Amino acid sequence: MKPMRFIFFLSFLFVAIKFVYAEPDDDSFFDKTVIDLLRDKILDDRITVEPNYVSKSKINTVRINQDKVKAITVEKFDGKSSSFLLNILYLDGSREYLPGKYVSYVEVPVAARYIKFGEIIQSSDLNNLKVKLDTIKNSDINSTLEVVGMQAKK
Repeated sequence: MKPMRFIFFLSFLFVAIKFVYAEPDDDSFFDKTVIDLLRDKILDDRITVEPNYVSKSKINTVRINQDKVKAITVEKFDGKSSSFLLNILYLDGSREYLPGKYVSYVEVPVAARYIKFGEIIQSSDLNNLKVKLDTIKNSDINSTLEVVGMQAKK
């Protein structure tokens, strides 16, 4: 292969790979819409979701063409398996189905500093930490308000 063709081929390959594995735009209208649709299904305001799609190339194509999207609906939602199926309707009447899974997160209070035995806990003593919902127990404290005013035991 001639050197110029080889360089062109490598450049094209690099751009194609970067396109397929591109990171999502945090301000993407599509991504915000999907997160809002999933949150509507979950009903617990404390929970945040992070969608993950089965096909990276398909989701990148949808993100690039998001200005041509007429409507997005969640066709199938399964809270037990954390899965969903998006039905994407384009302005030209075509449809695309995009399956995915989501990860649920909740913010829990954690100590921002060492709290001495017997000390009364203040809000300034705490930070919120985003953790996966399936890693905490129902008995765990979920709000800073539940902790403020308590006395440190250990």
